[in-house]
Order: sequence, then structure tokens, then C-alpha cells
Amino acid sequence: MEQSCKVCRKWQRHFYWNHMDPKNVKFFVKMEASNRNHLDLPRKFARNFKGKIREIVKLTGPSGKAWQIEVLKTKNKLSLKSGWRNFVHTNKIDENDLLVFKYSGNSAFDVLIFDPSGSEKVASFTIKNETETEAEAESESESDAEKTSSESDTSIRVFIPPKRISSDIEISSSATGEQKMSVLNDTGSSRQIKKAKQSTCDRSYFMSWNLEMSVAEQKIADEMATATQPGSKLFVKSLTPSDARNLSIPQCFANENIVKESQPISLQLANKEKVFCARYMCSSRRNRQYIGYGWSDFVQEYKLKDGNLCLFEVKKLDQREKFVIVVHVLHLREN
Repeated sequence: MEQSCKVCRKWQRHFYWNHMDPKNVKFFVKMEASNRNHLDLPRKFARNFKGKIREIVKLTGPSGKAWQIEVLKTKNKLSLKSGWRNFVHTNKIDENDLLVFKYSGNSAFDVLIFDPSGSEKVASFTIKNETETEAEAESESESDAEKTSSESDTSIRVFIPPKRISSDIEISSSATGEQKMSVLNDTGSSRQIKKAKQSTCDRSYFMSWNLEMSVAEQKIADEMATATQPGSKLFVKSLTPSDARNLSIPQCFANENIVKESQPISLQLANKEKVFCARYMCSSRRNRQYIGYGWSDFVQEYKLKDGNLCLFEVKKLDQREKFVIVVHVLHLREN
């Protein structure tokens, strides 16, 4: 009899996870302090649903508003990462609150939020819409870029540390699409060339054309660049208010050094072990590249602000074109 019951229970589990309508699947999570920045979904759910969940899921809160959340998949584990912190903050979720997840198909969940007394959390019903698709993120980033056109300019400079080669190179695009470079020599004179000669110094770095660095800043940037991993690609940027949500990447740099398609990437602060899942966005329609999902969480975690001068180190992780971007913060500039 006992053996028969075990067989029945095994069949019931198999039917639940493999034959029942997935939209009937539900689970709950009790909010803990350790869950504010990421959330590990129940192991039984993760083990049986891992193949049905994409890299980005949609969470719809009690207000009917929705969020896009990055998912980190490991062996028998699903974790909500980039975007989860914003979901928690905006929905006023506190420790000991109870969250009920109901799968609605297409990597989407409806989330009910209850306070410790068992009542629905009223504050979660009256919030601003935080829904963001790639197209909307792109549109908002484009608007930000218009306000700070210099950040998305097709002109950039390639700064080569003066101890090695004293040159300043401007790369720009003409109306016909032809790329030209202006090279400034030690005397201050310039000459235009259509194609730059490859430098033997692999620690040169790119920066926006209108970014002016002091001698001291250039020295710090040079030292940081020298200490980076050989073969990695570097660009320097001073953060602006529009970079709080999405980080625009210099167009020429992105076209030459990063694959031309949207994909998940990793973000890491120099000398820190914590890795953030993020999304590299490539708009072929507007010929724009930027970091979307995950960047705002990175900014909040390390309290980056307008004026921070940063050196970005782009490294290829493997042969499948996966990238990690390591951020080196030079210092906070005076505005």
C-alpha cells in the first residue's frame, strides 16, 4: 500500500509539472532583508520551470504596472537580478511581506503583495508605470542623448599615453559616411588622414571629443589603463545626469570593439567581486549603442553620480562573444 502511494505521488508531481496548464502554477516567497537586491525563486519551481523561462521576465504588480527583470540561470536555480531592486523599492515591499507569484505564460508573472498581517499591501496599488521594453528604453535613451548630444557624437578621440606616443586622434564621419581622423602632434599642428595607422601601444583609450581632462586626470587614466588586462578595449567618459538610467557608449568605439547586436553582458566595479547582470542594447535603426537593464542598479549600488570620471574596460569573456565591462572610477569631478 505504501509503495502504491509513493507511485501515486510521483505521478502527481509529474502531471503537475509536465501536463497541467503552466498558467495554474503558483508559488510564494517571504521577503527577507537579503532579498532586496536579488531573489532566488523556489528550487522546486526553478528545477522544473528552468526551460520555460527566458533571460528577461515580466512582473506585473497589483497596480497593473509591469517591470522587466533580468534572470540569472544556474544549475537548478533561477534568480531575479537586474531590475528586481527597483520592483521592490517602487512597490514598497518590506521585510516579512508575502509575495505570491502566478505564472501567466510567456515568461511573465502576476505578483500579489501582502503585508505581515495577511492583508494586501495598499501602497502597491498606486504607483507610477515602470514598464520598459527595449523599444521604450531606446526611445528614452534617444531623448536623453538629444539633451547631451556630445555623448553620442560620431566624433571621438583616441588618447595614447604621452610617455609612449604623443598624439591625439579625432575620428569623425563625413556626410558621405567616409571616416577621417585628425592627428595632433607635439607642436599643435594637425593633419587629416583617412585611415589611422595601428599603434604599437595597446593601452590607448577612447573618449568623447568634447571631454577635456586635466594633466593630472590624464595621468591617472594612463596609470589605470596600463594596469588593465592586455587586449581589453578602453574608453573614458564623464557621467552626466542622463547616464543615471542608461549608459550611452561612444558610437565609433562600440562599432569597432563590441558585437553589433543586443545581448546580456556583465558589469563589475574594479577590485570588487560582485558581478551585475546587464543588457547591452544595439539599435541598428538609429546606429546607437548603450547599456540598459542593469546599469541603474550598478549606479545605485556604488553611488555613482554626475561628474564621475570613469574608465570602462571592455573584455571578451569567451568565444561566444560574451562580454564583461569593468568600471574604474577615477574621481568625482567638480561641476
